[in-house]
Amino acid sequence: MSDDPARASRISSIIISMIHDYSGKVQVIPITDGNRALVHWCGTFSIREGDPDEVKAWVQGIYQRDIEDMRAYFAGS
Repeated sequence: MSDDPARASRISSIIISMIHDYSGKVQVIPITDGNRALVHWCGTFSIREGDPDEVKAWVQGIYQRDIEDMRAYFAGS
């Protein structure tokens, strides 16, 4: 998104204001072969205004970043 945290925050606030009726679900499913898990994260939402592809890409980026953060956290455990 941006290397400037203030700018990134403003962009996030704008995109968040475009989203309406967000509903998300996260499932963590253990995998019995090894010390692993499958994370399934999905969501539905309506877009009030703006470019649907841009909003969708922003939400997908959030999912990806948070899943990577979970992976890093549990790898350090």
